[in-house]
Formats: sequence, structure tokens, C-alpha cells
Amino acid sequence: MKERERKEFERLEELRKTIEKSPLTKQIITEEAAAILVTRKEAAGKIEVLQKEREEVIPKLQEAVKDKEAAYLKAKAALDAAQGELQTAKHALSVKSHDQILPFWMMNLKRDRSTYL
Repeated sequence: MKERERKEFERLEELRKTIEKSPLTKQIITEEAAAILVTRKEAAGKIEVLQKEREEVIPKLQEAVKDKEAAYLKAKAALDAAQGELQTAKHALSVKSHDQILPFWMMNLKRDRSTYL
């Protein structure tokens, strides 16, 4: 059976070689290669357009990001400063309120100590 398979393989190999030598086969292969070349050239053109667009767009986007970061940092600094001022004002209010409440409480304590006993 192996001898039979080998002969069949040789016969098919000879048939393949005959088909490859055929002018019609050569024409088909040439046409397919031309179609592939056209597709590749179109793809190369699209890639080139995208690369040019990238070269133009990316620097603009980087500049926009830089500007936004600067604006963010400026706003954050202003917010931090305002938050510090708010904390200072709250502290001042707390101290002032405490100063006003304590003497009032002390006055009541001096008047009527029996309430607290």
C-alpha cells in the first residue's frame, strides 16, 4: 500500500508541475499578485495619511493637555488657599463664640451656684 501511495503522490506532483507551467495558471497568479499589490498600495497610502494626521494632531493634543493641567493646578492652588482661609475663619469664629459663651456661663455660675449642686 505504501508503494501505491508513493506512486499516487508522484502522479499528483507531476500534475501540479504541469498545472504550474500552464500559461493560464501563470496569468491567474499574475492577476492575483497585481490585485494584492493594489490592495497593499492602498493600505500604504491610508497608513501614510494616518501618520501625517498623527504628526499634526498629537502635538496639538499635548499642548491642550498642558494648558488644561496648568489651569487645573492654578484652580487647585486657589481652592487650597480658599480652604485655608475658610479653616482660619471657622477657627476664629469658634474662638470668638467660645470667648462670648464662657463669660456668660461664668456669670450665671457666680449668681446661682445652688443650681449646679
